[in-house]
Amino acid sequence: YGKGIRTVRLLNYIDYNKKKAVETLEKELGWRNYGGKHYESVFTQFFQAYYLPTKFNIDKRRAHLSTLICSGQITRDEALEELRKPLYTPDLLEEHRTYVLKKLGFSAAEWEAIMRTPPASHRDFPSNERAIELLTSIKNSLS
Repeated sequence: YGKGIRTVRLLNYIDYNKKKAVETLEKELGWRNYGGKHYESVFTQFFQAYYLPTKFNIDKRRAHLSTLICSGQITRDEALEELRKPLYTPDLLEEHRTYVLKKLGFSAAEWEAIMRTPPASHRDFPSNERAIELLTSIKNSLS
């Protein structure tokens, strides 16, 4: 900023349409839908469809669907219908849970203990977040 350098967020200037993007990926690259955003691996699906909603009450679909509503690509009713769908079938959840626990080296008892502990915020741990917020505030006031 002091040297006249400016950030240009290029993606803010692209007309993104999810449906068209999916069609292009499937047609031109042979991509296949994994069934959910970031479900490309067992771990990422387990993290987003089980761990975050169960431990932290975070359903990432809400934010993803909200952006589609705001851009006029779906209606609120369509989003609500999508949110009514289960994140996992019981059989697939158990299969993925077994796989992830094995990969992470947790026993079922250790995992259940982790899931029962109260969630902690990132603010509960040391970081330089406050300094960054202060510097960002100063930078924004000078702009």
